[in-house]
Amino acid sequence: MSKKDVKLSQNVTKKKIVSKEKIKRKDFAELIFHYIRDAKEMLLQPISFSGSKTITEEIKKNIVDENGKVKAKKEKMKKDVTLQFAIAYDQSMETDERSFCNFTQTDDGGVHLESVEDVFCRYIQQKTRDSLSDAQKDKMQILYQDIKAGLKLVVNLSTNAQVEFMGNAKNRIQNENLKPVLKEMTQEYIDEFFTKEPAKLQAIIKIVKANAKARIDLQKAMQRDIDDVLHL
Repeated sequence: MSKKDVKLSQNVTKKKIVSKEKIKRKDFAELIFHYIRDAKEMLLQPISFSGSKTITEEIKKNIVDENGKVKAKKEKMKKDVTLQFAIAYDQSMETDERSFCNFTQTDDGGVHLESVEDVFCRYIQQKTRDSLSDAQKDKMQILYQDIKAGLKLVVNLSTNAQVEFMGNAKNRIQNENLKPVLKEMTQEYIDEFFTKEPAKLQAIIKIVKANAKARIDLQKAMQRDIDDVLHL
């Protein structure tokens, strides 16, 4: 069984320091404002997504049999997975992605951040391509970098499943078995939200198109400069 709650958060307050306890009590989208230099430069107000699923995880346990020998035994256990993420865009053209696991910051990201980023970028890439005319499609290729320019993304995974922290610092989670459910959850939430809020989707598409045009114009300008040097 699953439950999901996709919501839009707009009226948020900027803070400089947020404790783990305060993060748990806040709308997760508020964290976006910690990574935006100037709220006046925002192109898209924060949108937050959250939901939960129950998964079945196979756990290996060592047991001692009647002969005193240690044997490995596999058990299936139900685990809860709650995924929260929030997105926003500003004028900086800089990508800022932050991730947390059980509200502890994972500075090096991991499967939770990778899953959300990949599904979101692929979704927006396809929606932007679909919005282009045939003539525009010939001139404008939509790349992930166009989607990520100016993107602010914050992700938190709360779960009692095995996340497989990497290293003593626990700065990254690497359990690849979590990716399918995390991608499935992300796809469900963004599909549901943008179906209900098409204006927000169009706002993102407009940003992505502008980013793509700026990238292409810059490439053309650089090529002209190179051509001018070669013809000196």
